Amino acid sequence: MNTSVYPRRFGSNPLFPQKIDFTIHKTSRSKGLGVLTNKSFKAGDYLAKITGPKVPDILQHTLQISKNLHLHDTYFSGYFLHSCDPNIKVDMQKLEVWAIKPIKKNTYLYMDYTETEDYLFKSFKCNCGSSNCRGIVRGKKDKTLFTNAVLGDNAGILYSEKMWWEREDFTYKNDQLYLAGRLVKELARQADVPTFFYSAARVHDNLFRLKQAFSSLGLSKRTNIFYAMKANRFTPLLTQMKIGGMCGIDACSPQEIVHAVSCGFLPQDISLTATSLSDKDFLILKQYKGIHINCDSITTLKRCIKNGLTDSLGIRINPQTGISRSGNEKLQYTGVNLTKFGIYQAQLNDFLKIARSNGVLINTIHFHTGCGYLNDSLQQLSNVFESVQPFIAAIPEVKTLNLGGGLGVPHNKSDDALDLNAWAKLVKKHFGSSKLNIAIEPGEYIVKDAGILVLEKTYQEKKHNVNFIGLNAGFNIAPEPANYDLPFEPVILEKFHGKFSAYKVVGNINEALDVWFEKLEVEDLSMHKHLALINAGAYSSSMSSNHCMRGEMKEVLLIS
Repeated sequence: MNTSVYPRRFGSNPLFPQKIDFTIHKTSRSKGLGVLTNKSFKAGDYLAKITGPKVPDILQHTLQISKNLHLHDTYFSGYFLHSCDPNIKVDMQKLEVWAIKPIKKNTYLYMDYTETEDYLFKSFKCNCGSSNCRGIVRGKKDKTLFTNAVLGDNAGILYSEKMWWEREDFTYKNDQLYLAGRLVKELARQADVPTFFYSAARVHDNLFRLKQAFSSLGLSKRTNIFYAMKANRFTPLLTQMKIGGMCGIDACSPQEIVHAVSCGFLPQDISLTATSLSDKDFLILKQYKGIHINCDSITTLKRCIKNGLTDSLGIRINPQTGISRSGNEKLQYTGVNLTKFGIYQAQLNDFLKIARSNGVLINTIHFHTGCGYLNDSLQQLSNVFESVQPFIAAIPEVKTLNLGGGLGVPHNKSDDALDLNAWAKLVKKHFGSSKLNIAIEPGEYIVKDAGILVLEKTYQEKKHNVNFIGLNAGFNIAPEPANYDLPFEPVILEKFHGKFSAYKVVGNINEALDVWFEKLEVEDLSMHKHLALINAGAYSSSMSSNHCMRGEMKEVLLIS
């Protein structure tokens, strides 16, 4: 059993920080995280050995080892808070952490950032309150002035502020955009066609956070994650997921099963929830012993029985309660309107009669009611969970409850990131005492914010009072903005600090709905050759087409 705060891939050094001793905890003073002690320490105590990838660049959550080498620790030391009167010392040569004063239980660990960093990821105002507080914290060699000055006519836009979508592995450094430690401008130069770039590290971290949320509630031994492969089926990405070992595959077609197996997943790692299966589909399914099948109709159940596919069967139910991002009906699978998905309550007895009369054990209840929900939809999610209870009561032999997917990510600055702890508490509240195994099928949450789409600017022109920016790809490459009103916000690859303007960003498809972004407020784009569209990791390349013969594209996985 791994008791370290670091994942198993970092080894099992007993000197690594242990979960029993430390907790990564949200601070009360900000939205940030800090390292909280679970016990007291004396001055001079050895606290832990730290580890992580070594990177050449300054990122959020890096600590400097030498001039061009930094430790990127997103599990422990990267969350040490700053104080001008610290309680710990970090030895970056030995990668050790020591207490330099007594530290009580339930106390945050504070280091002095200027002791290790020549230059900070971002200078900031310090409010530690110590008698020797610097007021402004910079690196040892950073002589620049701290300023939030507004430039030119850009009233209200602060260049020192982070954009709402920035994070440790996707951010501006020295006015240059980086993804997964790569300079996006250089990636763009190598992209001769529209290109998707995916961060393997971000995918890993998203999966890890899901694991953590369940673990914090004591549910980890009863949970399984099946990645919704329809979100992104890029072969290197799936292969990395298999290597990571944190998830199986949620397939929605036999062809996806074939592809998942080719990427290293075993049939028993795969859960199939498909609709309108054909005779040809069943011929494929019969070749893969060990897969789990969730029947979404009575017809599917009968055909599974006919084809001898009864070793592991579940029932996909329709609780007639839906959920989606901001109530978007285009993203709902169940609700007031009748849909093709799942067994309704009125059909349940007929379904169970057929199963039981044929000696078939239904071991799973599955439901998926909608996509992209965030914190404002958690009460509706609670209603969904409540509507499932009659189905659970009717099938006492069930061992697993599959909650489907639907966990969303922010798409604009008004969105808050999904509170996984609140989400997990809802799961525990409704199903924690049931002894059922819990499965989930996230797609968007795992891969969407791990990807960007880099596009070339083709023209810039004002028509009447609207500034148009044309790009070398359209909605056929990434259909969500057009199909589901989900914005893929374009961002610049480098900051020139010019005057801000508003642009309508459009693609190269001869359709009126080919609009990437209706009103992008950004600095003058005359100097910019490329733009990057964020949140392009899910339901983009996997849903693309060659409409207007404009389907040429590439995909690249960035591995740290």
